[in-house]
Order: sequence, then C-alpha cells, then structure tokens
Amino acid sequence: GFDLGLANIVGRQLHALAKEWPAVQKQLRYVGGNRAIPAEMRPFIPRFKPNNYAQATRDGRAISFNVSWFGDAARFRQQLGRDVLGGWHPSMKAEEMVASIASHEWGHQVDNLLRSAPFGARVTSAVAPSGVGHVRETYPLWRERNPFSGSAISDYARKNEFEAFAESYAAIRHGDSAARSHPWARKVRTLLAEIGPE
Repeated sequence: GFDLGLANIVGRQLHALAKEWPAVQKQLRYVGGNRAIPAEMRPFIPRFKPNNYAQATRDGRAISFNVSWFGDAARFRQQLGRDVLGGWHPSMKAEEMVASIASHEWGHQVDNLLRSAPFGARVTSAVAPSGVGHVRETYPLWRERNPFSGSAISDYARKNEFEAFAESYAAIRHGDSAARSHPWARKVRTLLAEIGPE
C-alpha cells in the first residue's frame, strides 16, 4: 500500500491544487494508488510501466500513483534525489520532491483542461477586449508561440510537449531559483497568470 507519510504529503498538495483549480477537481473521477483502481475506471487508466512514479489520464479523469514507489518512502526519496541530481527532474530542495510529483500530475490535468475548454470558455473573472481570458483563443495561440523544443526544463520534459508543460508546472511550485527562472517555467507561469485558474 501507500506509505502514510507520502500519502499525507500528496494529499496536502492535491488539496491545495484543488483549491486553486476547482475545474480540474470536478473532472477527476479517481485519485489514488494504481492497485486499488475501481473496476469502472480500469478501462480508462493505462497499465503502469515499472519505472513510472505516477500518471494522469489525458481525458482528465484520473491521477494514479505507483504504490511500488509510493509504498517505500526511503527507496522512493532516494530515487527521486538521484533523478533531480541527474537532471531528469527540475532542480529543487529534497523536501519538495514528493509534492512535486503530485504537482506534475496535476499539471497534466491543467493542460488537459486548457486543451479541452469549450469554444469561448471563460477562465478568468474578466475577459479583456482582446479576448485574453478565453481559453479556446489564448491557449492555442500560446502553444503556437511557444513550440515544443529540445530546450526543456529537465531531461524528462524533453520527451514531449505534455511532459514539458507538467514539469514546468511542478517547477513553478517546487523548483529552486534556477528551475523557477528557466524559460519554460517563465512561459508557463505567464500563461497561467493570463488565463488560469478560475
């Protein structure tokens, strides 16, 4: 099962993120370990690769955590430390690493929400005459102006645009000053200031 100390860190982080992004929380149907997925959700949640810490579905319905990692706090923290030192994840203090995994997966769900927003959906409390605040107009324009490239915030972020967004989202919250000031983190922070959260 899930280590209670790690579960507490993840739970606190997800609670804080849900307050910030209630629309993401409304879409979620499952958050938990990968071994206790309800039968009705199993068709929507892909099987874990052994080295994956957690995963978010692209439809915004689930975030699941690999209890092979989250069940052994010492082993998990040690591997996360190696990942951060090796550049696989953005640079950050040791005490931020576990929460950063929850934020990374939440970042995927924010990205999913922004990609799937209905035409003209208002995300900000006020929409500027330019249309800023309408996700359907602003998010694709941001993507066009900020194409995915090999220059990413971490080695894992080089995988694709989805991981680049999620790694940058996590770095904004948990990264050290170098990670928070990385160009991708600044781009994502600027976008979120412009159109998100509700």
